[in-house]
Amino acid sequence: MLVDARPNPFSRETVIDWSLPPGHRADLVILDVSGRQIRRFPLSEAGPHSVRWDGADEQGRPLQSGIYYYRLDPNPGSKPQGGKLLYLR
Repeated sequence: MLVDARPNPFSRETVIDWSLPPGHRADLVILDVSGRQIRRFPLSEAGPHSVRWDGADEQGRPLQSGIYYYRLDPNPGSKPQGGKLLYLR
């Protein structure tokens, strides 16, 4: 699995790209620094994927500037992957 975000840091939106090998499925989640889930993007199947995140939570409310984390939560038996995002409003 590959996962990357660009631009990072970002002020309006960032694009998170990932690719899953055959037989894998994963959810993409955005977390705050305390580990609380901010946003979850739908389950994706094998292949390349891309999502734009605008710095908003599940209800569309803009978040404060700060550090956030993105993580692929894969099917059982696979290791989660992700990284850090710096959101500057």
